[in-house]
Amino acid sequence: MSLFSEGLGTYPDTFFIISLLTFTIISTILNPLVFVYNYHKSNSLPKFLFQILSVLDFTTCLFYSGHHIRGLAERSPPRCHPHDAYGALCAGFINKGITTEQRVLTVVGTILFKSPSCVTALLTVCRFRQLKFPFRKLQVKFCGMFAVVYLSYSIFIQYYSVSDTTAFFFDPLGAVVTVKLFTGSRFNITSPIKVFFIQHWPLLTCQFSSIIASLGTICHLWNNNHKVEPTPRISRQQSQDGKRRTTKILVTNIGSLILTIALAKILAMLLYSANSTKLSMTQFYVSFVVYVLLPTFLSCMNPVIFLLLTPQARAPAVYCPKVPWGRFGSSGAHLLNSNSFPRDVIKLHGAFTPRIQGQSENPDDVVL
Repeated sequence: MSLFSEGLGTYPDTFFIISLLTFTIISTILNPLVFVYNYHKSNSLPKFLFQILSVLDFTTCLFYSGHHIRGLAERSPPRCHPHDAYGALCAGFINKGITTEQRVLTVVGTILFKSPSCVTALLTVCRFRQLKFPFRKLQVKFCGMFAVVYLSYSIFIQYYSVSDTTAFFFDPLGAVVTVKLFTGSRFNITSPIKVFFIQHWPLLTCQFSSIIASLGTICHLWNNNHKVEPTPRISRQQSQDGKRRTTKILVTNIGSLILTIALAKILAMLLYSANSTKLSMTQFYVSFVVYVLLPTFLSCMNPVIFLLLTPQARAPAVYCPKVPWGRFGSSGAHLLNSNSFPRDVIKLHGAFTPRIQGQSENPDDVVL
């Protein structure tokens, strides 16, 4: 089932195969590292979200690559090719026979396509909220409720999409596509644009919310940078750590912006094709890049960004035992002023630094 050429050894099918394999190798190596790093941190909202993101990225890359590489590598006449009468032709427009396997894979693939970007958007919004309201604790249960509602709606709408009588198997996406919804009922929706928004409005909402939150975060950091108040060294270090964590989330969310622009391009193509009697090969190429290459690319880039902007994840682990108060007896306190006990050791061990009950030792566990 070659797609745009005659399979392995021909262009552009070979280029797509190499791209998918490269993204899969990077994702398979790095996403488990991100998961393990967050697994050893104390329980917190960022740990929960980054673990979910690494699992989704790992699964998305394997799913899309495994689903498309085999078909692209088979030597056969191209399924999508130029045609005089239609401008361009894809076999999916002719063969409308749909199997149960194709329907199930479409539902799973669509959910995996949207979920990582929704998680990065949630990270960005939570980070902005914490910067504006630093003393209000973020609740993991609200993120869980969001996930349940999002998955429920996605499964519901995709079930009706792949079960519609007008649905057909679209080869560039390797998925079942419909241009109508709820046919045969009083909710009969025949406009492709309306169908597009009904299927993707949760994702689009997350993308625009994350963009607004990103702009608010950048403005907040800009205002803080222009403060002339002198700050002690520890406060400056905490400020730098906060900026690094914010940068990590904002850069990760760039994928959301890319995805939003890509979906806008798909929408423009739908508007153009609705007024045109001929299809273009560009539509097939753009569809494949947006719905297949883009999610696999983002799935391998998210762990790269996380590891580059998280020095602790790249540094080797060093065991530093805690020195309890009772170890030195009642005279332990005088060591704070003793020249015989190195100040760096005191700071490293954290022996005499009081800590609020429930506070994490790692600043990354406390804030996003």
